[in-house]
Amino acid sequence: MEKYIRLSLLSILLAMLNLVQAQEPKYEVVGFERTSPKDQTAELNPMKDNFGKDCAVFRVVTEDISPELQKGFYFECDKDVKRKDVMKRVQKNDEIWVWVSPGIKQFEIKHDVLGDFVLYIMADYDATVEPLDTWKVTLVASDQSSSTTVSNSNSGLQQQYLGFDINPADADYSLFVDGEQWHETRKLVNCGKHSFRIEAVGYKLYEGEEVVGSTPIYIFVPLEAVEGQPLPKPAKKPVEETQVVQPKQVVEPQIKDESIIEQDDMNVEPDQITTEEVGKKNEIKSQSFLIANGVYVPQSYSSINRSYWAAGLSFGGVKRLGWFISLMTNGSVEGFTSDGTCDAWGYTSYGEQPAFTGEVVMDRWSAMFGGVVRIAKPLYFRLGAGYGVRNVSWKAKFGKTYLNKDLSIRGMDAAAGLQLHLGGFIISAEAVTTTDFSRFGVVEPRVGLGFAF
Repeated sequence: MEKYIRLSLLSILLAMLNLVQAQEPKYEVVGFERTSPKDQTAELNPMKDNFGKDCAVFRVVTEDISPELQKGFYFECDKDVKRKDVMKRVQKNDEIWVWVSPGIKQFEIKHDVLGDFVLYIMADYDATVEPLDTWKVTLVASDQSSSTTVSNSNSGLQQQYLGFDINPADADYSLFVDGEQWHETRKLVNCGKHSFRIEAVGYKLYEGEEVVGSTPIYIFVPLEAVEGQPLPKPAKKPVEETQVVQPKQVVEPQIKDESIIEQDDMNVEPDQITTEEVGKKNEIKSQSFLIANGVYVPQSYSSINRSYWAAGLSFGGVKRLGWFISLMTNGSVEGFTSDGTCDAWGYTSYGEQPAFTGEVVMDRWSAMFGGVVRIAKPLYFRLGAGYGVRNVSWKAKFGKTYLNKDLSIRGMDAAAGLQLHLGGFIISAEAVTTTDFSRFGVVEPRVGLGFAF
């Protein structure tokens, strides 16, 4: 009995030792120091944090760690301090540049395969991170597995998902991975390096390589049309080119007034009575109005590979001539607080392409002032101008968001449409677009329901 107890205790002890060993990171932090004044990385690449302060840059140098595993590092700082976080991460050859808020006390290095490490800046190094500081953090592999690719069995990970977001989605394309044609855009593959190519009718060949590691990989593929060749599917006719047919003027039928006929029989001057009656009949009362507006742009028409909506109010007053103020939004502000910007191909100003998840976020804000004129009772024409914002942002891994400058547009909002008064009830319809005077955004169909009082 005593022998079995000893063997059980020994087994438990060995399991605990294995657990502790498994939790230890497979790399060591061998250096944390402020770089020389000649290193102006932070000053030449400035960025503001959530408090509007200039960030510091941590240059994380990885020695003897494979490029595949380097991509898996991510970072956090001061979890207990609200809004202090890593603002940006950029891969620079064997270095990873990380923009952080000044004054942080903890810098957490994380990796799904190699493990985690917490750098206690104040406690262990008695240092203070100042704005526009540049610091060097040196990591050295402490395990042979850190120098291998992520397909190494030491990581305990054999397969992971590889997916593709091909834009435009309705293109006639064929997807090949490692020479094999895929009939879906997402599959489980073995960890390691994979080559891919996309052949699409009317578009240039798109090919590349990607290393699949500890986390799913989702590749954004923006197809580029071949110049001089028509696309296989005709583009929808834009609203800018549609002919707007002005409504015919409504002619009110004249109703024979029996009272006038009786007065004519009594030899009363008909001209005076007719003028008075017609004046009363055509008298236009001044009205105020409030309209609830809505916009919905479907995915196939929005040009940003996703549908979006917005809602708002329009308030004004009219007699023969009038005015209105219109406000509209979808309530999103992702583009105003993005972590950086990118172009239509997903490249940042530093020439890097973040790992985008395929999720697209849209901000729509519009404020306009305009005029209303009566065409023919009960129909009115409205024309307005103001300022509009249409931000298009792409989501990336690690919770980051990048504002796509090529798809976004900010500038003058212009609107034209009609307003129909049916007693105290109002129906409105208008077309709205945004322009920065170098290009026009999508034309949005805006409809509204309201009342006059």
